[in-house]
Amino acid sequence: MTKSSSPSRLDAFFGNPAAAVGMAVVCNVLWGSAFPFIKMGYRLFAIDATDTASIMCFAGVRFMLSALLVYAGGAALRRGPLPMPKGKNLLSCCGLGLWQTAAQYFFYYSAVALLTGAMGGILNSTQSFMGVILAHFLYGNKDRLTPRKALGCALGFGGVLVATLGNHGGGSVKGMAFMLIASVIFALAGPWNKAVTQHADSFSVSVLNLGVGGLALAVLGFAMGGGLHPQSAAGIPVLLFLAFISGAGYVIWALLMKNNPVSRIAVFGLIIPVMNVLLSALLNGEPLFEWNYLAALVLVCIGIFLVNRADAGDKGMNNIFDPHAHYSSRQFDADRAELLTALPAGGVVGVLECATHSGDAAQVLELAHAAPYFHAALGIHPESLIEEDAATVAVYHGDWRAELAAMRPLFADKAVAAVGEIGLDHHWPVPRQEQYDLFEAQLQLAKELDLPVSVHDREAHAEMYELLRKYKPRGALH
Repeated sequence: MTKSSSPSRLDAFFGNPAAAVGMAVVCNVLWGSAFPFIKMGYRLFAIDATDTASIMCFAGVRFMLSALLVYAGGAALRRGPLPMPKGKNLLSCCGLGLWQTAAQYFFYYSAVALLTGAMGGILNSTQSFMGVILAHFLYGNKDRLTPRKALGCALGFGGVLVATLGNHGGGSVKGMAFMLIASVIFALAGPWNKAVTQHADSFSVSVLNLGVGGLALAVLGFAMGGGLHPQSAAGIPVLLFLAFISGAGYVIWALLMKNNPVSRIAVFGLIIPVMNVLLSALLNGEPLFEWNYLAALVLVCIGIFLVNRADAGDKGMNNIFDPHAHYSSRQFDADRAELLTALPAGGVVGVLECATHSGDAAQVLELAHAAPYFHAALGIHPESLIEEDAATVAVYHGDWRAELAAMRPLFADKAVAAVGEIGLDHHWPVPRQEQYDLFEAQLQLAKELDLPVSVHDREAHAEMYELLRKYKPRGALH
């Protein structure tokens, strides 16, 4: 078994629907505060809108600090050092950093200096809609542009159009162009990021993305003659807070994505432009009640909601329970960590992980302890009576009664939710009376412990019906 990627209590917390909603709100509030705090940072460091060199220094230092925070958070969650990619994967991660962090934020940070918070936030929200359109062409039916998403994109871009009508002092044309370029770069980076994380730990990818991109921005800024000279004691805390926004925001979002369906949390992206506008007014004295900004904000938020809301036909797929699984099997050793991350994102809320004999019971329990949505089922599968590598044969030499007695204390573990996988199999040359007696003994055990069962039936329907009718267990049959 691979080491758990996070403590089970933390996963349990982030997997709780109410907690997930709360943390999604916190995460998006943090991200929504970035723009106004960047503008405040420019003021506290006396960075002028024309001082591109110092702007790059400010951005670069922020993202390098963020990389350190993500590394610390990832290492704490893994309870060990992050595994860094090598070879082509390392080069791909570094290239992603130069594109998604360095290139995107070169334009983004330049735009922040040239735009009001309201205008910048509304323009930046276009990355949500660009990403939806790009996904349609890249992934086809897997992420198609539905009528609802198309309407959301239309409303979102309509909001941008309303915001820019007459400009009304929102910023320069150059600033608007730079923000839109940054949004395009972000949207184009999405597929690259997704591809890279298929072959490397997501925390490690983020560390390299932020670290390499931040280093490139800082080197560029200092080489151009820029510098960081705080004019107030508040300057350094603001810079550290911005680093915290990136670092903490990523860690929180990674835990949310790991333990929840995407549709549960993605819709809260509409908080970002709202917080941007509110905090820009509160912290930087920008006007709040401009009709075009308010109208644009409403359209953009509705658009973000529509493109991220689950389709009506998908709602039933957001509460999937798998009543029979063997993810602790060695066949999953190579990609088990990625799989455990992908299951909740795909709508899986529960898995019954089944043992087949005493030899794999420890792995089943380990997995159930590591992933909060996993539950353990312990039992002896009929085929274990003849499989040479099963503990039933290799350790107990076919004495399933002794094996079952040895497994009995394991049922006291709170992670055990069922007796399984048990049953009858007449397809393979398993002694029929022996497996019949084994199955009946385990049905008796389930009744005694008041546990449901996970039952295997292959070409043994008559005997199966006889025993199920006799003991009337709760559970699932396959």
